[in-house]
Amino acid sequence: MRFSGERACGKSIRGRADQNGRFFRKAIKFIMELYFLRHGEADWPDWKKSDDERPLTKRGKKEMHEIAAFLVRLKARPNLILTSPLPRAAQTAEIAAEHLEVKCREDRRLAPGFGPAELEELIRKNSAESLMIVGHEPDFTKTISALTGASLKLSKAGIALVDVDLSSRKGRLLWLFPPKVAKN
Repeated sequence: MRFSGERACGKSIRGRADQNGRFFRKAIKFIMELYFLRHGEADWPDWKKSDDERPLTKRGKKEMHEIAAFLVRLKARPNLILTSPLPRAAQTAEIAAEHLEVKCREDRRLAPGFGPAELEELIRKNSAESLMIVGHEPDFTKTISALTGASLKLSKAGIALVDVDLSSRKGRLLWLFPPKVAKN
C-alpha cells in the first residue's frame, strides 16, 4: 500500500506499509545543489605553450586555498567534485577537494565548450545530492544564465551555488561570490 502527495522543502514524501501494516516514509529529493567553481588565476604573460596547458599561477593557488577555506566556513558539502581536465581547473579542483575532504575526478565534458547539454548529461549520470563542477568562462556564465535566467559574470576563482530542480531542470541562484569575499 502506498500514499503520496505531501511536499515539503523540495521533497516528495511517499509511504509504504511494511509486512505488519505499519507505514514508513521515504523522502525522494528533487533538488540538486550545484556549485560552479571557476578555476583560479592562470595568466602567464610570457606563456608560449598551448592555452590548454596553462597551470595556476602562484597567486592563483593562494587564492584557491582562500576560496576553499571560505567554502569550509560556509559549510559547503558537495558529495563529489567534477573538473575540466585542463591543468588550471584540475589544480583548482584538487585544492577544493583537499579542503572539503571530498573526492574529485576529471570529466572531459567540463572542458571549454561546456554548456547546458553537457550539464544535463552530468546531472543524469551523477546521483549526488550536491555536486561541485570546476571549469571555465564563458561556459559557466552561459550555463548558469540558461538554468536561472539570471544575468551574471563569474570571475576567476568565483563560486556560485544553484539549486537545480531535477524534474524541470530549472535552477535558482542562491549565491555568487567573487574571490575577494573569501579574504574578509
